[in-house]
Amino acid sequence: MTAAGPLTVMPEKFFTYGEGKNYDCLPEKRKAVTETIRSNIAELYTGPQGSDMIVHEVPREDIVDENPEAPTVAATVADIGALQTVYDEIFPGASLHNYDYDHKHFEASTYQPKVENVEILINRNNVNIPSFDKMSPLLRTAVPKIRDKTRLELLYAVAHGNCSVAKLRALSDEGWVSGHMVDVFVDTYVAPEYSDMFAEFANEPIQIDEEAFNDWVKTKEDFKLGLMTDDAPFTYEEFKKYDLSIKTTCKPTLTQACITTYSAPQVIAAQNQRCNALFGPYVRKAMNRLMHVLDPTFSIYTDCSPEEYANILSQSFPPDLLDHSCKTELDISEYDKSQGLLAINIIVGIFRRLGVPENVCRGMYESHRNTVLVCREFGVKLFVDLQMKSGISWTLAGNTFVNMTAAACTFDLKKLPLYRQYRIQYNYLAHAGFVGDDSFILSPETFERSLAASYGSLFNLEVKVLTYETLSFCSKFVVRDGEKIAFVPDVVKVLSKLGRNDLTNPQHVEEYRISLADNLKCLSNARLIPEISRIVQERYGSGINTNTLCTELYNLSQDKESFQRLFEIPKEGRICYDPSLRKISIM
Repeated sequence: MTAAGPLTVMPEKFFTYGEGKNYDCLPEKRKAVTETIRSNIAELYTGPQGSDMIVHEVPREDIVDENPEAPTVAATVADIGALQTVYDEIFPGASLHNYDYDHKHFEASTYQPKVENVEILINRNNVNIPSFDKMSPLLRTAVPKIRDKTRLELLYAVAHGNCSVAKLRALSDEGWVSGHMVDVFVDTYVAPEYSDMFAEFANEPIQIDEEAFNDWVKTKEDFKLGLMTDDAPFTYEEFKKYDLSIKTTCKPTLTQACITTYSAPQVIAAQNQRCNALFGPYVRKAMNRLMHVLDPTFSIYTDCSPEEYANILSQSFPPDLLDHSCKTELDISEYDKSQGLLAINIIVGIFRRLGVPENVCRGMYESHRNTVLVCREFGVKLFVDLQMKSGISWTLAGNTFVNMTAAACTFDLKKLPLYRQYRIQYNYLAHAGFVGDDSFILSPETFERSLAASYGSLFNLEVKVLTYETLSFCSKFVVRDGEKIAFVPDVVKVLSKLGRNDLTNPQHVEEYRISLADNLKCLSNARLIPEISRIVQERYGSGINTNTLCTELYNLSQDKESFQRLFEIPKEGRICYDPSLRKISIM
């Protein structure tokens, strides 16, 4: 046949061959079927109203994409009622309770906080009545309502945080034990090829110049450089003084106990800006040194986005082995407040080995010993010895060091790099990740749960060893997405927080939507939706299918008008339209 130009008129009929018949894959039959189809199509598209056609053989690899792109979720109008239905199925009855007056009931109750080492000025008890109302959510969830800052709330937080930690009864030589544990940390996490370089860090103290200081300031959005006018020398007494306050928002309880739980706010103990400016640049450079010599079998989730950290995991651990590995999560309770003398000795010892000058290490040590936390607004002074504080520049690094040391001294993590070094079998690769009080271990074999008892006997930490089918890390789930590892959000937690009442005005709602859209962008990948549904059923014991929930959350985050309808201005409410808005917590 010869080409006679483009097709001018489409025929009215469409030819189908062998409808309802199945043909096997024998070469002779396949060839016969192909030739018959080809001849029928040729006859169909030739004639007085058609044109001749040239038939080309197209290789299979040009037709089939071996690495297809992930299918996307179709955009539809979000249904708020569907979200409420899903929440009610996961937490039956939680949306039927009115939580608006819980704070007032608590203030009027006869609750007596059990606190110790506290001084209270009875005549100083300011009551802060909010000047403006907040946006009212239409979605009814059990997320804790925003709290007014009162003395009783502060003492409630102190009683459940600083004063509720079990005291370690075991006796040990913290100085000798901490030195041995620092050696275990170095021997476990420093790559053998970088051991000589690490040994030189202690002989090359970190030097902070103007450029290093400015680099650190750029990472601190709330740092006010204009207030740094005092150039007086530091005293150890300055390191021991903290400003005491509480957060007005609480984390949601993601169990059926959310109906009856009145959560305690988080205590904030912050050093002044001068102290943070002293420690911050040294901590940043010390962490950079550690990241440079870290064994590739281990990773620290710091100074990177979730997508960047997922790429690091994909390069260190084959994604196709994720489903077949034993997954271990370590859930530590009251982590900051449980740290004693052993913890601060470990932190200072590691910083010293990384090249932090001795005078700065001494300042870190003094920041933990015999400290005074003062809330001038309510006349409360709390005396605390040890315990990690949440408002200092090295809280995250210090918590990470203690977490890594406890894991190395409890579990045999030194054998994890051996799988990579000797490559006994490809299926025997392993990896462990850490940041703050979060950690996970991917390995070819499980660890004995009884080993976790040493967390309590050595570090005064209460830990639970969790072995779910899907890994959870930093409030996200770690899943396989084709040839890479991906982080997906906890959609139940996201759904619960849509009932929040701490948004100031419609502009604040829009900023929340933008942040949420960035967090939920992975839900556009339809390939991940069934996996997320399976995770929800595993974690929350719910038999419902959350495919619809994922689709609705994604569409809601992409639709500005629908998201604005989630929140409304209260009737006769007074809304503040000040453009200076506080940061929004997504997870």
